[in-house]
Amino acid sequence: MVKMLRGDAVDVYGCDVDAPDYKAFYDFSKLTYSQINHPYLIPYKDNFFDAVMGSGVLEHVAFDSESLKELYRIIKPGGVFIMTMLPNERSYTEWLNRRLGNPHHLRLYSLTEGKRMFMHHGFLPVASGYHQVFPSLSSPSAGIFDTKISTKIVESLVSLNDAAEKLWPARCFATNIFIVGKKVAAFHG
Repeated sequence: MVKMLRGDAVDVYGCDVDAPDYKAFYDFSKLTYSQINHPYLIPYKDNFFDAVMGSGVLEHVAFDSESLKELYRIIKPGGVFIMTMLPNERSYTEWLNRRLGNPHHLRLYSLTEGKRMFMHHGFLPVASGYHQVFPSLSSPSAGIFDTKISTKIVESLVSLNDAAEKLWPARCFATNIFIVGKKVAAFHG
């Protein structure tokens, strides 16, 4: 998406624990891919990136605190860390999945806790909120929406997300939270 919006003005890097498996995507985005072989060390130089985006990642790493320290290391001073798809502790979809014996995430976060974590690791939260009051990643083969009819219902509600994400208290039960933080050297009152 970044490459689509910014074109060749940006270099795109990506890393994961899995071997590279999406050649068409990598070719389109001109992505430089690195496979991670450590629980939290990331194979990039200090102060390397202007911005880092993590989407649905932090809840899966072995040590979220160590991973945040590592992200702080690789982001340039004043750079930005964007965390999306962090599972909300009040998520009704997580609650339903747990009741159905199908927990999706072992670790859940509150928006307050996420912002506090950011600050404890050198990122000043500059934007945050909830997303996916109506989940958009449903499929007939996984999750709580295992039937074609429920998938159709959820997909028809996705267009209402923008409004629902601003509506209290509905937003508090969204599937995910997001936080954008700026790397700082110190916090001043």
